[in-house]
Amino acid sequence: MPSRSLPPRLGLYLAATTLILVAPACKKDRAASEGGATGATASTGSTGATGSTGSTGSTGATGSTGATGSTGSTGAASVELPKRPEGFDALPATCSDPSAGSVTVDLGQSPEQLAKLFPVRGELAFPYDASGDQSRVPETLDASIQSFVTASLQRDGFSEISVSSTAASAKVEISATGCHLQDYAIQLPRFLAAGALGLAGWERCVNEGVCKDRVVQHQCATSDKQCPPWAFYLPLGLPLVNHWSVMLLNYPPSDALCGADYLNNFTMNRWGEVYAWESVDAATAEALVDVHPIAAGGSGESKAIAETSDYFTDYYRELLRVLATPPNLTQRGPQFAGTTLPVLSSGGDAQKAWSALIGAPVKTGDKGTTSALVAGSTTAWVASNHPDVTSYQCCAKDQKCVSASYGDSWDLVADERLDFQLACYMQLPAWYPADPFAAPQLQICDSWVDG
Repeated sequence: MPSRSLPPRLGLYLAATTLILVAPACKKDRAASEGGATGATASTGSTGATGSTGSTGSTGATGSTGATGSTGSTGAASVELPKRPEGFDALPATCSDPSAGSVTVDLGQSPEQLAKLFPVRGELAFPYDASGDQSRVPETLDASIQSFVTASLQRDGFSEISVSSTAASAKVEISATGCHLQDYAIQLPRFLAAGALGLAGWERCVNEGVCKDRVVQHQCATSDKQCPPWAFYLPLGLPLVNHWSVMLLNYPPSDALCGADYLNNFTMNRWGEVYAWESVDAATAEALVDVHPIAAGGSGESKAIAETSDYFTDYYRELLRVLATPPNLTQRGPQFAGTTLPVLSSGGDAQKAWSALIGAPVKTGDKGTTSALVAGSTTAWVASNHPDVTSYQCCAKDQKCVSASYGDSWDLVADERLDFQLACYMQLPAWYPADPFAAPQLQICDSWVDG
């Protein structure tokens, strides 16, 4: 199936409670943000978010995906989802004996640098500095560090969490119950060091005029509403030590910064439901890296954002390496020696970046292994549609869902099934790290489109 651009309309949402696909009447604008974490308490659970919500790119099944075609359903008919594969279990725990402990983390950055890496309300432009419900960005640097570190711990499966930040000394005191707490002393400084590369790229981009004073125009061109400006934003508050995969996307929507929750917006809420249907806690699979660490409008910004790519190559590649190599990987089992966590490249912009990194063409439906990410280690990878692609599709021959500007887009069922299949592929390296994409393993996942 050839690549296609995404029309600006919302055609689908996944109803997790009823587990059916619904194609409602088309809407002109993308759904608004669905909330975020509050204050310095940090977000919980696997709510989901990020990536350019209107990213274009390769949107069809190719290669060995085996996706079926669209059904003949029309109108707002419901379509039952395929059954989950028999015997396919949730991802394993990363240890067998969770325990209580404490750790002191030296963040490895100066207080001045930390104030740039972590968002603080008074240091940001409107609407990120707004009061009340308009912005959930913490009001002090220590509150911001505590909030986002707490969120990471929660998504790493820890409980009984206590986090105390002293930004002036660049240290964080953590106590919690769970697996591999001591790894935070290694992984959090590694994450921030990679983030510093992104910050350096952002500052060069601003100084050279490419990122300076850029604001989202398309959302507000015909209204008096003030548009959110571009803002530097790292994927804070995501799992660091107990996740099972890494996801590469384009850029975080401004909603994720307003809500101070990188995973709570339309894009990742939708993708989280795909994982939920496969009995996977999305938090274990949503350690995210955006090619561009720029919070901007949720759609229509990809072309402008792409102008900044050269400033962030070192950043996103290093952060991929950090998140793909948690310190405890070989402790999970000797079978993981010589491997990294797998990478899911989602959407055309992320696929372009991944293609450049591995030195080979990449399109939706492709999968393989590479040693290009970490020398001496094998990385399994899968290329998927952007999480929002199904949101722009309709049931076959649904004439009411045809856009005068963009024509028909009737691949809802095929694309939804493809998402289930490829999300399933991403779980295989956790069970079969030596040969995740061997035919018997693929058959487990191909039932999403064959059965």
